[in-house]
Amino acid sequence: MRSCILHAVCGLGICLGFLGCTLDREGTGGEPDAGMGAGQSTGGASTMDASAGGTGGFDGSAGTQQGGQGGAAGIATGGTGGIQAGGSAGEPGGSGGGLSDEVCDDGIDNDGNGLVDCEDGACKAVGYRCVPAVPEEWEGYFWIHVRPYQGEDEETSCPGGEKANRYYSRNAEKAICDPCACSPLEGTLCDAPGIACDYKSKDCANAVPQPDLENFDCHNLSGSSISCQLTGNNPIAKLGSCAPIDEVPDFPNKFPFQDAVDLCAAPPNANTHGCDSQICMPPGEGGFAGAICIMQESEQSECPPQWDAENPLRLHLLENAIDTRSCSPCSCTVDGDSIDCEGGSYKVYDDDGCKSCNGIFCDDEMIVSTTECINLSKLADWDTISIRANARPTPKNGKCRVSGGVAQGSVQTMKGVTLCCVSP
Repeated sequence: MRSCILHAVCGLGICLGFLGCTLDREGTGGEPDAGMGAGQSTGGASTMDASAGGTGGFDGSAGTQQGGQGGAAGIATGGTGGIQAGGSAGEPGGSGGGLSDEVCDDGIDNDGNGLVDCEDGACKAVGYRCVPAVPEEWEGYFWIHVRPYQGEDEETSCPGGEKANRYYSRNAEKAICDPCACSPLEGTLCDAPGIACDYKSKDCANAVPQPDLENFDCHNLSGSSISCQLTGNNPIAKLGSCAPIDEVPDFPNKFPFQDAVDLCAAPPNANTHGCDSQICMPPGEGGFAGAICIMQESEQSECPPQWDAENPLRLHLLENAIDTRSCSPCSCTVDGDSIDCEGGSYKVYDDDGCKSCNGIFCDDEMIVSTTECINLSKLADWDTISIRANARPTPKNGKCRVSGGVAQGSVQTMKGVTLCCVSP
């Protein structure tokens, strides 16, 4: 319950009357049902008229985030605000007194959660992180953007708008040579077919090969009983040839490096807040939002402690690469074992000298063209008979052995730099 007392204040010949109200119970405010801010923000008596604004009671101290500005709001409402005990005026004043969002590079706990910069979850969420200090003889820090190198030479801009420094890494693998191939085999020639004869029987009972007949000359035979058959063993007179389709094969992986690496200098930052002895580094942007690196102008096999010691990244300029890769020339060799000579035949005459029969006392010529035995005895009458190869076997299945198209040479680099990084 509240009680009110009429007061009078006189000065300069003018008396002002106002009504001052207080709570019947003890306490200086801070009660939830009174709507006052925590601390001592009570609604005091207004000492000036409404036009003057009044003071709206005593200025409450900022006990909590909600009640610190109760009295100041009373000024805006004038004397009436003072009559309302200041509590209702303190509510809007409290909501305006909250802390701002965390700023991640000023060393201040802006949001009042007890965490500063890199140790604050809000900063970690946007990419701020602790990185080791730059060791002696190293330069840093750098943001990097790594992508597969595909031969493009377009410039890349850094997050701040400057031109990125272009390097290359991972020397290209050996040449991936296109396979060599040969044209079809041409010019193969089979010799006269193999033949076996028996000069004492009509059924090839004792037939033996006759290499002296295996040519295209005419041979006179003798005897009254003669039988012959092809052996199927047909020699090759000429292997022929095949040529490479491409003398030297090409290879598609022409680029001497596998990756293009763009470097951008990260802004210098000596802020160690939230990182103990390390440095709180801001994130890059876009493709540069990954690793943070240090660099040395020489090739190092290891990184300093706390950096990716097992994975130093060696970078090179394109003009410092010596690419000797190529593919060995193609060549083709005829595979004689793959050639089969099939067929062929001999013509047997009833007269010597391989002369055709023109009289009534001779028989027509006979052909020996299979491995089955042919009885030639009827042509051996009068002890005149001759034979000659008259058809060559046909070459089949000939192939060529292909060679070459083997990768040779490599990509050699010089004047490299070493990059050591910490990943996100």
